[in-house]
Amino acid sequence: KSKVNFESKILSNGDTLKQLLARSRYFLYKAKTKWTQNQTERAALLFELYPDIPKGYNLTQELRNIFENTKDKIIGFAKLAKWHEKVNQSGFKSFGTISRTIMNHYQTIL
Repeated sequence: KSKVNFESKILSNGDTLKQLLARSRYFLYKAKTKWTQNQTERAALLFELYPDIPKGYNLTQELRNIFENTKDKIIGFAKLAKWHEKVNQSGFKSFGTISRTIMNHYQTIL
């Protein structure tokens, strides 16, 4: 038998797919405005290769924005209701769990 060495495909930024996934993990916790140039380039590649990731990222950032920037309780309730609807439309089960938890306890959360 002849041995064939596996060679990983190198992406446009010089990362292999495995490196892209490993290096993308931490910037997804941050707001886009806090990304470095390298992180922005990685995000573009990651989002192109995995179209569900930007959807989940955006839902996360929207929820974070509601809690960090909403001062009025009534406006907060309205924004949470809109976010809840987006979660329902997204089909992500994990977001559905957190969405239901928030909706069940929204009066004490906001």
